[in-house]
Amino acid sequence: MAVMLVTGGAILLMSDEDTVKSSFLDQSIPMGELPEQSNDSQTSDGLPDSDGMAELPSVPWEEFLPEAQPETAARRAVEYFGAAAIGLDYADVTIVEIGSYGCTACRNVHQSGVLQSLFEEHPDQIRFIFIPWPVWRNDVMATEAVLCAMDQSNEAFWAFHDALLDLTDTQYGRYSTYAHYANIAESIENLDVVQFNECMIDGLHHELVNELLQVGFDLKLRGTPSFFVNGELTSAYSLEMKVAEHLQPELPDTLMQPSESTP
Repeated sequence: MAVMLVTGGAILLMSDEDTVKSSFLDQSIPMGELPEQSNDSQTSDGLPDSDGMAELPSVPWEEFLPEAQPETAARRAVEYFGAAAIGLDYADVTIVEIGSYGCTACRNVHQSGVLQSLFEEHPDQIRFIFIPWPVWRNDVMATEAVLCAMDQSNEAFWAFHDALLDLTDTQYGRYSTYAHYANIAESIENLDVVQFNECMIDGLHHELVNELLQVGFDLKLRGTPSFFVNGELTSAYSLEMKVAEHLQPELPDTLMQPSESTP
């Protein structure tokens, strides 16, 4: 039996099978406390050096996540993953999903094809950014894996991302070793598996994953997935409607007023 809670625009799915679909609220994650950073490959703010990454467009921060203050983990995460965004830099609508690879609701949204449908219905009008919030079972290793793939190319990042969300809950619940993620890496075209494995074993993205734990807390989110449509927090259920609202041009006031009857 599953119970779905919708709170503050976020969806939290809890199941009796808590070994696979356990709520992140039940896990002992220190709220707002991150381990000290010691990896020399990281910058002082906890994010990897962004040299070589695509430059982000000069779009005001408020258009993404207006609730986040400057210099927070949430803002840095949008800037980092924004370099791998799908869609045009200056699309009419930017969708930011804060999601988790172990989240049943995130998996359902992905497998439903709702995002793909939005892209097909509104080509060149939508930009999509996914930010992993590693708060469910196996998420730390899974998030490190997508980051190791992202080191090689944005295409590899999205291929790995899709492969993880294409799994069933039960399958993902078993993905607890490096070998599981190496198998996915081998299935991705043009991905250097040796480089990927070295990245995973060396833990090159431990600090970044720790930083990502703070993202949802910065934004006071209650669950995954949480969607922001041009900075407005919304639920998965309201995603299509909210996108349509932002794509629908406002009618002039004169057209909204009733016409006067002629004598």
